[in-house]
Amino acid sequence: MRALTGCLLLLMLSLNAFPQHFQDTPRSKPFTAADTSSLFFSIDNANFLKNNEYYNDYVAGYTRVGFFLEPSLTYILSERTSLSAGAHLLKFSGQDGFHRVRPVFTLKHRFSEGLQLIMGSLRTCGHHHLIDPIYHFENYLDPHVENGLQLLLDRPGVRSDLWINWKKFILPGDDFREQFEAGFSGEVALFGKGFSGSIPFQFLVEHQGGQIDQSDKPISTLLNGAGGVSLKYRTGLRWLRSITFRNLMVVFRDLSPRKLQPYSAGEALYSSLMFSRKNLNLQLSYWRAQDFMSFTGNPIFQSYSVKQARRLSRNRELITGRLNYTRRYHQLRFTVNLDSFWDPVNNSMDFGFGIYLLVNTDIFLTNTKPRK
Repeated sequence: MRALTGCLLLLMLSLNAFPQHFQDTPRSKPFTAADTSSLFFSIDNANFLKNNEYYNDYVAGYTRVGFFLEPSLTYILSERTSLSAGAHLLKFSGQDGFHRVRPVFTLKHRFSEGLQLIMGSLRTCGHHHLIDPIYHFENYLDPHVENGLQLLLDRPGVRSDLWINWKKFILPGDDFREQFEAGFSGEVALFGKGFSGSIPFQFLVEHQGGQIDQSDKPISTLLNGAGGVSLKYRTGLRWLRSITFRNLMVVFRDLSPRKLQPYSAGEALYSSLMFSRKNLNLQLSYWRAQDFMSFTGNPIFQSYSVKQARRLSRNRELITGRLNYTRRYHQLRFTVNLDSFWDPVNNSMDFGFGIYLLVNTDIFLTNTKPRK
């Protein structure tokens, strides 16, 4: 509990716009005061084909084909408060039955314009705006569901996402460790309009331990963080809407009392140039790392081989390209992305592609009045 308190204090002392493969899929419409006492049937669905053709020594290639379906009932208590309950069902093609079935329950309350508290199952679309080396975008597909507490702030000049994801709960005498993640991503605007600048900052902490379990494994606390500068130029052109440059310093720290990781501290430089138009984004990035590790990030960026379960080289250098096409059809979103990873040190190329159909909609069922 002391570790959790420390993480919360650190998060609150911190003050994002890191585009990922998915952002929030548009719903039918935002809930308003007119929806009070209304019951909706909500559907969150993703159908995917993700293929990674990897030939490097750090991570093996693989293919994921399947879908997840998250049906739920959503009741609007007021224009500020809603609750929903349902289930998350994940199915991989080629497997009998569902790979995972989980209950979901969410209570949302909006304190004021742009400030919202979520408890229960969290909102993870947009990947908390974390960069891929810290939080792999495929976490959207699996595990997808996070449970805990989340505070969202979205106001002019400031945007942030603060959350706790409780991954493993323990009771007295359990022979396994408590496990949770605490994260923060935020961005403060410096200047705006045609040419804008901002300061992005983010970090994610994973803690495994506890005071009431009987596990003989040591306490583990790992941290990934990133911060830097973001510059965006809006061209005013129809064929090229904007050009964005980001330069980030990324860190890894093993904060455990007893260091057991292959590296105890690591750093990386992550520079990106993005060209955007209406439905198409092209991002070119340079990654240079030393002794870098991550516990939820894309393993291809690490200085450690998850494929061979050993250290290969302290230094890791990549030049990456990402092409993303997205088209919306009301509550349906169609997305195709292509990824490439060139290792100039080993002169090797890896690539991947994904095809996705996403649906997120609310269907009105009835309107009831609460008992007096």
